[in-house]
Amino acid sequence: MMKKLSYCVGLYLLAGTSLAFADMNASNDSNVPNSGFFAGLGGGYNSFNVNQNLYASGVSDVYDGVTKVASGEAGGPANPFNDTQTTLAPLVQFGYFQHFTSDWLWGAKFFYQYLNTTSTNKAIDVPQFGSFTYTNDAPAPFTGHVTIASTQTTVNHELALMPFIGRSFQHAYIYFGAGPVLFNVQSNVYNATGFAEINDAHYDITGGSSSFSNSDWIVGGGAQIGLSYYIDPTWFVDVNYTYAVAEFTDNNSGPFTGSSSDGTTTYDTVGTLYVNNKQLVTVQGVMLTINKLFPGI
Repeated sequence: MMKKLSYCVGLYLLAGTSLAFADMNASNDSNVPNSGFFAGLGGGYNSFNVNQNLYASGVSDVYDGVTKVASGEAGGPANPFNDTQTTLAPLVQFGYFQHFTSDWLWGAKFFYQYLNTTSTNKAIDVPQFGSFTYTNDAPAPFTGHVTIASTQTTVNHELALMPFIGRSFQHAYIYFGAGPVLFNVQSNVYNATGFAEINDAHYDITGGSSSFSNSDWIVGGGAQIGLSYYIDPTWFVDVNYTYAVAEFTDNNSGPFTGSSSDGTTTYDTVGTLYVNNKQLVTVQGVMLTINKLFPGI
């Protein structure tokens, strides 16, 4: 769906450029001022994609009462997760432009979107491979897994600063911009529990589940191509396609205690569970705003 919209925007920009050339031949009066500040309101249709790579690991010591009898560690990655959600979002922008020749201009715009959209990854099983060592014995390999009820990634806010360069015509200009993007992302891991298979027995190593929550402001980059068509010298419609991307990692850890029994002796396990959540966030949007221009300021 997003590819189709991007294609439609491309056709719109091409059609707008053709209209601008036609306007140039039809009239000597231009609606595009030499320079000015502008502010606009509108909305965007956005595609929000999350590419997630989870890695879970744990280290622990095993005690018989107060005596340490074994230690172990294990870790491993989950299968990569990729998900795309779409959303409509309100948008505000403001900026400035100025011609440096009769046809070419430069400028910068700032825009803000409230995206408020969530991607959820459910029923995650993270394989574990490691070794444990009994006191005075050689390390022995074992396998296990960490189960995670779900992870959620929510992108709330998108802010971007886009310097741009453009080509003006009689009643419009086309432009291309690129610059930094700032996302506010809420990332959650729910009910992570560690298990181990040792000597053909299944153990709940962590003795319960752990959950983690992070709120991050992450910096990325983006690019934008658009068309601003002037209804009159002080009002214009701006339509553009924007691509923005950012990457971040949440390194989560939490202590755990558990107990197990071999039928005759109860053992206490003390350790730390780690869940590292690396994510690549991509937001593509088709945006439309109505803008007021304040020329010659």
